[in-house]
Amino acid sequence: SGGIARVAVTGAKNKVFRVSEMEAQLNESFSADVIKDIKISPDGMNADIHADAKYRSNLVNVLAVRAVESASA
Repeated sequence: SGGIARVAVTGAKNKVFRVSEMEAQLNESFSADVIKDIKISPDGMNADIHADAKYRSNLVNVLAVRAVESASA
């Protein structure tokens, strides 16, 4: 409780961005459970032949959850 978690995302948009909702939740309780249901908007996400914007927005959540699980292990 009371940590200093930062969630920065690169490669999903044209610039690096932070996910303040995830940061706030993780600073209250550093657990993958507190961020697993946070939805990231696909607005402004990159889209190409490899992945559309909706896929990338979901991937941000999936990878954030995995990172927290790994850090907590």
